[in-house]
Amino acid sequence: MKGLKRVAALYGMVERVRSAEAKVAAAAVAEVVAARETAERARREMVAGGRAALAEGDRVGWASAQWARGACEGRVTGLMKVQVVREAVRDEAMVAYRASRMQTEQVDRVLAGEMERLHLEEERRVQAAADDRFGSRQAWVKGR
Repeated sequence: MKGLKRVAALYGMVERVRSAEAKVAAAAVAEVVAARETAERARREMVAGGRAALAEGDRVGWASAQWARGACEGRVTGLMKVQVVREAVRDEAMVAYRASRMQTEQVDRVLAGEMERLHLEEERRVQAAADDRFGSRQAWVKGR
């Protein structure tokens, strides 16, 4: 019984580790999504700034905005690649967590079944002892 409890505790620890890994992976995805959104916002601002500079006839301002827009687009592209990789890692972590969760539940069911079996066995033992005492007492009373 102690061995089963240790195994259940071990599976519980593995599940907690997998849960933490999944949470870290999800946070990494959220981080890159936020960075990508910031870069896209900056790109849109550069486009608007370039249009405003062009409308004012400021070719240097327009060229500067175009260069900054290109840099932002490069950042967005790079962040999209990072996001794809991190999402794959997150998905793998979630699969591992779900698998460990199922294994923990299976071990818990086995442990609960074993505890129930031991409990019934103990109840039978107690009942048998009570029956033996009752039978002995009846025999003693009849023998008097």
